[in-house]
Amino acid sequence: MTKFSVLTTALSDYCWKFEKGVIQIYCKIIGEGFPVLIIHGFYADHRSLFNSMENILSELPYKRFYIDLPGMGKSEAEKNINSMDDLLNYLLDFIEQNINGKFIIAAHSFGAYIAAGIAKFMPERISGLVMICPCIIPDRKERDLPKHEIEFGGFSSKTREFDLFRKDFVIHTETNFKRYLAEIYEAILITDNVFLKKIRLKGYGFSFEVYDDFYEFKTLFLLARNDSRVGYKDCLKIYENYKNASLHIFENCGHNPQIEKNIEFDLLVSNFFAAMPANA
Repeated sequence: MTKFSVLTTALSDYCWKFEKGVIQIYCKIIGEGFPVLIIHGFYADHRSLFNSMENILSELPYKRFYIDLPGMGKSEAEKNINSMDDLLNYLLDFIEQNINGKFIIAAHSFGAYIAAGIAKFMPERISGLVMICPCIIPDRKERDLPKHEIEFGGFSSKTREFDLFRKDFVIHTETNFKRYLAEIYEAILITDNVFLKKIRLKGYGFSFEVYDDFYEFKTLFLLARNDSRVGYKDCLKIYENYKNASLHIFENCGHNPQIEKNIEFDLLVSNFFAAMPANA
């Protein structure tokens, strides 16, 4: 097991590192109460979910762990992480040492795929899952994807940033674009592309199936009809394995409903947490 120790503490920001000083893993920890681990997607960092989840949880008794995955955000890459299995093991070690007892996971895209891996190895510790546009099939060529379409908005910009924005968003407004720049694009600029390419070349998936077990904990699947990144139809095929699950499909929405459908998203996730028992 890789061991972690506190490197620095500044207000509510905690930076964890391996004892041997090989890499530093950044985790922003806020609040007190029942633990919630928030996991971002590929090429992103904790900022992609931070504003949305804080808008929901800031006044509730939850201790939020916003982690930057290795090679993304403020977390360094690790030369010994050569596959998704390795990356998952680092996350499992982090959880064992820093989160006591049961906890909830809220995760997006690639992060939701990791969340499924965590649930497979420690199902007795999971009280609930919020799966936002989850990656179900790692190999993009095998996914059932809708054609990418722009629904409405009218906003455009002749910039590289907008070219990236339009690939995942179907509602093109200036507000959505500004949130994309602050919450997603800035993370893309600082990712370790060499490290992430290595992970992708290894297949981008675990060596085992993560969606073949049956679970009883409360789960919320949030999908988007126009998500051309991971799609929504593949999730419908594994939905029944989660016996206490709810599923919602956002209409006229791409891969980031926390931005494009923020009001509806906040309501659904708020209801999920409101329905959780006091001790989860």
